[in-house]
Amino acid sequence: MKILVTGGTGFLGKHVIRDLKNEGHELFCLTRKKSKNSDFNWISWEDLNNLKTEKIDYIVHCAGVINSTEEQMYEGNISITQKLVDFNKSKDSESAFIYISTVSAINKLGKYGELKRKCEEIVMTQSKWMILRPSLIFGEGDDKNVNDLIKWVSYSPIIPVFGGEEIKLQPLYVKDLSKGISKIISGSGEWGKRYTFGGPVQISMVNMLKIIQRQKKRFNILVPIPIPLLRFLINCAHKIFPFLKLPVQQINGLHKHEMWDTSDITKDLSLKLTSFEDAVKDMNL
Repeated sequence: MKILVTGGTGFLGKHVIRDLKNEGHELFCLTRKKSKNSDFNWISWEDLNNLKTEKIDYIVHCAGVINSTEEQMYEGNISITQKLVDFNKSKDSESAFIYISTVSAINKLGKYGELKRKCEEIVMTQSKWMILRPSLIFGEGDDKNVNDLIKWVSYSPIIPVFGGEEIKLQPLYVKDLSKGISKIISGSGEWGKRYTFGGPVQISMVNMLKIIQRQKKRFNILVPIPIPLLRFLINCAHKIFPFLKLPVQQINGLHKHEMWDTSDITKDLSLKLTSFEDAVKDMNL
């Protein structure tokens, strides 16, 4: 299969292009920045139209921008999605389109959730699409989120715990999401459907840290930080230092919610989800 992938230099994209290449697919990796990895065929966004003559079977759109200015978030989500969809429609034959959205798009949570929901609407104007809505993704190559927790456990004697036991997350192992994408390309799943990709269970940040502590054999002191206080501090810091890439969208998106229903991906994709503890062991910290 010939597959066009965006975001190949990012956390998720690196896993996707590696897995798809290992399965023998021919890849075209669309990127905004150059990569030194010569194992892949890198294409700049400016040269996108040069691919019109290629018979591309699938487009996997992983690229996106989460923590940045509103203008950069619009450009990195709405604008590039519209450009990619316009390109797909302009070809003699539309490629099947797989879009990586977010669970935040379900209820349009925060600015990021609103933008990703608009992107979904753009994607759904095509003839053959599938939308994947992952929760918090973690794993090898992650440079924030869970990786920050690992760093804190490794180096800090005292760790602030956002929300304590109150806020529960549903972390998704990046290998599971990449495997799900491979299964779709192999023929699984239902086109014209939105799939919620979450981990197998909800888990509090306290328990996530305790699992990492056991794996690292560390005994840090955990200090709960109330979410309202955390939101106030992070939003104040963002206004004072707008040039810093602070996790504003992730912090503002923390809230109590029912567990995301992932039954469709286990049924339609025959995908077995990895628990947080098993994933941490697999990461060999």
